[in-house]
Amino acid sequence: ESDDGIHFRKPELDICPFNGKGTNIVMGFARGGKATEWNPWAEYGVHSNGIVFDPYASGPGQRYRTIFSKVRFVPGGAAQGNIRQTCTAHSADGIHWTPDPDAPVFGTGGGELDDVSCLHYDEGARQFVQNTRHGRMYSAAIPLGNNPWEFRFPNHWFNPYCPDRPDLMNKRRVFQTRSHDFRHWSDPLPVSVPDDEFDNLDEAHYGMQQFRVGQYYFATLGLLRFVDNEMDVRLLLSRDGLSFRAADRGRPFLAPQGTGHWDAHLVSITSQPIEMGDDWWFYHGGANVHHDWWMGPPEGIDEPEAHDATRDVRFGLGLAKLRREGFASLDGSRQRDGYVVTRPLLSGGTRLVINARCRPGGWIRTAVRDLRNEPMEGHTLEESDVFTGDSIRHTVTWRGDAAIPDAGRWRKIHLELRDAEVFSLCFAAAGGQDGKPC
Repeated sequence: ESDDGIHFRKPELDICPFNGKGTNIVMGFARGGKATEWNPWAEYGVHSNGIVFDPYASGPGQRYRTIFSKVRFVPGGAAQGNIRQTCTAHSADGIHWTPDPDAPVFGTGGGELDDVSCLHYDEGARQFVQNTRHGRMYSAAIPLGNNPWEFRFPNHWFNPYCPDRPDLMNKRRVFQTRSHDFRHWSDPLPVSVPDDEFDNLDEAHYGMQQFRVGQYYFATLGLLRFVDNEMDVRLLLSRDGLSFRAADRGRPFLAPQGTGHWDAHLVSITSQPIEMGDDWWFYHGGANVHHDWWMGPPEGIDEPEAHDATRDVRFGLGLAKLRREGFASLDGSRQRDGYVVTRPLLSGGTRLVINARCRPGGWIRTAVRDLRNEPMEGHTLEESDVFTGDSIRHTVTWRGDAAIPDAGRWRKIHLELRDAEVFSLCFAAAGGQDGKPC
């Protein structure tokens, strides 16, 4: 819990006590614990659960929903095959959870998923959206004996990979499934798949959360690099929320900080950003250890974390801040001005709002052009009121007037920048105020 989103405290709840003291655990395994009304999963592991708020809940008890993998661990761990079941639950406060009586169904794929669940609610479609893993994701008809790894570690999860063979695709990848009632889900469709030309052979696509900005969709994708055994976050872009591609040439959006830091080898973002003033806040997980740190002994890796998990393994919650809509910008330098004319834009708005920043001595001038590329009278660069500040929502004016003619018709925006950057622009209705979304 936190009052400001930065300083957190752990409440001592009585749901899952340990050594006679309350903990902040609300569901899942409790060493030596017994199943109770509010934690019927005390003898299991609750793995990779996603939580979502239902804005149209049928009752107070359904305000929060979660989907997760209920896991019973068996001797030998994952290499021997754990008992896994996909389950859902509901809650009035996000703390006291009740299992749903009916198991979820995922189209023709049945009732089982793999792990990793990132949830959000699509207000436009009134649907729950889950980005997850298909239950048969690793199923590929690779002949036995083709994997030298299997002779060293029988039943291990590192299967051979065959580039340029879609029929043998068995890498970790992200599927999307949707539901109106949180029980009946659509067939999982792949939305982010490793590419044999773009991704390295050892790169796998992990958890992915998406969010919408205007007419575009963005996503934060966990990228696991098996050889380094590390994970960073890649930013993805989509026009429809289904077909995603890498932004920024695939360079990390958020990366581990390296040896000596709390997030030395692993970071992940599985929740949507939160708007706080002029910034987006991205809460992220991190660890000072490698992704598969517990597999050190069987692989012969001599890392301190593999020998003493109690002493050396630490996970944490971090916060990364980004200017709102600050993914990319159009820039002009002090040496050479930037000159940009947009494609024709259609909007009923009569005000132009820009998200822009000028460095000391920098400026931005703006013009409006018609479909024939002719400057509109009263809205030329020469008549533009020069912007020299830093604002996420600045209303452009020409000689003090913000009104733009020809609402609902095609218009082009012409920008001239000197030592400045523009992150976004949009049309707004008359009467809008700076700082308000378009």
